[in-house]
Amino acid sequence: MSHTVESHEISNGKAWLWLALLPLSLFVALVWGLSHTPLPWQFSWQWIPSLDIALAFRIDGLSAQMLALITGIGTLVFIVLIAS
Repeated sequence: MSHTVESHEISNGKAWLWLALLPLSLFVALVWGLSHTPLPWQFSWQWIPSLDIALAFRIDGLSAQMLALITGIGTLVFIVLIAS
């Protein structure tokens, strides 16, 4: 059995525009963080304290540039696909 989606559900792209808010908000948070906090950023959480295992991240200049590219282009891709 095949399930068909009515054409008005797919063609109404403006209803899906809210999906672009996720990469856009990440991009805005990254730009705000870059303008207020110097690099490198370091985050560390004790993941398994009994074994002294931590979940750690380090964001330097190259990482921040790649994050900006991914979130910025991701936002544009969402908007262009929804608009077409």
